[in-house]
Amino acid sequence: MNKKLYRPSPFPEHDSDVWLQQFEHHLNTMNWYASKFKFWRILHLVKNRNKCSLIMLHWPEGFWRSSSVFICYIKALYFIFIFFISRFFGYKWVWVSHNCMPHYLVISNWLEKKMRHFIIAQFDLIIGPSYNSEDDLINEFGSSGNNFIQAFVCDERGKYNPNKTRNEILSQLNIPKNSKIILCMNSLYRKNKGVDDLLDSWISRKKKNKNIYFVLTGIKPKQYEDLRKDEKFRFIEGKLSEQCL
Repeated sequence: MNKKLYRPSPFPEHDSDVWLQQFEHHLNTMNWYASKFKFWRILHLVKNRNKCSLIMLHWPEGFWRSSSVFICYIKALYFIFIFFISRFFGYKWVWVSHNCMPHYLVISNWLEKKMRHFIIAQFDLIIGPSYNSEDDLINEFGSSGNNFIQAFVCDERGKYNPNKTRNEILSQLNIPKNSKIILCMNSLYRKNKGVDDLLDSWISRKKKNKNIYFVLTGIKPKQYEDLRKDEKFRFIEGKLSEQCL
């Protein structure tokens, strides 16, 4: 069987997200291997047109992200230009829909929504990595694309198999079984992604529902001293080890 090449972005590294590593491993079993070249450069597209046939994006908004809204728009237009140029050379495009809408360093919600519409309408395949991926896209954009598939990644070691039931976890956190949970991760690796605003809203809420609890994981928030006084708030500091997943 001939070796097939695809260009993923981001390119999988040894310290990449676990999902990306396992996804790459699964593609390798089907004889698809990652190729690294600057697909945003026309010359590189030309040079690799007979070697690589697929460009796969996980977080496409990274290509037009900027602190300047004007530059964001220019980069987005360039992205569309490169897309159609690559199509001319025979490339196909895939989007792995980790997020229905971007939630990190968003400068223009209008631009992000238009670009999502473009991707959904133009890309050859959209992959949903969670059960609700397709419903989220349909609810937000009215479509999940021309071709949509779900891809749940788990290796032979069962890395994502939980070793505790929901009730066991609730009992450990001292939360009643019939409670509703707001679960949020305060990122270990990036600048705050709107979590502070969410926590401030939780602290300032006027109506406190008896059955709603807020569970936060990751790094300790700046509002921690206020939050720890709230009997409906729970905090799990740090990152769970693989043994606890």
